[in-house]
Amino acid sequence: MTINTVLFDLDGTLVDSSIGFILAMNKTLADYDQCPMDDDSIRELISAGARTIIQRAWAEEISREQIEQIRDDYIREYQQYPERGASVYPGLPEWLNRARQHGIKLGVVTNKPECLAKPIIESLELSQYLDVLICPDHVKTVKPDPEGILLAINQLKSDPAQTLYCGDHSKDIAAAAAAGVRSLACGYGFYPREEDFHDWPADYHADNSEHAVNILTQLCNMSD
Repeated sequence: MTINTVLFDLDGTLVDSSIGFILAMNKTLADYDQCPMDDDSIRELISAGARTIIQRAWAEEISREQIEQIRDDYIREYQQYPERGASVYPGLPEWLNRARQHGIKLGVVTNKPECLAKPIIESLELSQYLDVLICPDHVKTVKPDPEGILLAINQLKSDPAQTLYCGDHSKDIAAAAAAGVRSLACGYGFYPREEDFHDWPADYHADNSEHAVNILTQLCNMSD
């Protein structure tokens, strides 16, 4: 069945936002007299969340309360300029434009708070393509729970059987499966490279964003 609704995770799937994460995290680590992490180590852990990065970065064991305080400081730093260095992955801006012309419904379902997601989306002029944005602000439970995907489908009046969710983490694929939609695993995003994203139980796997564009074009019957 042809796909007529495509939902994206934001970071590591639609947008490479790693520079902002890296700058904010290493600034926070420096404020606490910790050694900086290398860019790739942070990039691979972005989808796992700030708490995981902090635990990996700290030289000694720290309490849950300390982690929350450090995370709050990191969020304050990141919130100043979440769009720093962000860019849409190659090929996707052109595909989004064509998708709109073909009447494809488009949206983002992310675990990123709206106050951080919207500046990125607006700075990259993605709002013109998106019909819906679902953030943790709008749901009770974030991915891998399917609530966000199901909310987007409901708002778009779409059919799960004709919906595809694209993500760069195993929890994205789990959320898609729980929502009853097809999934595209994006192997160019933010996940630990000791994992093989081909092992994730997605319906489709893309090695890079151009590969993702080819898959999306075929699934949405946009080859003309």
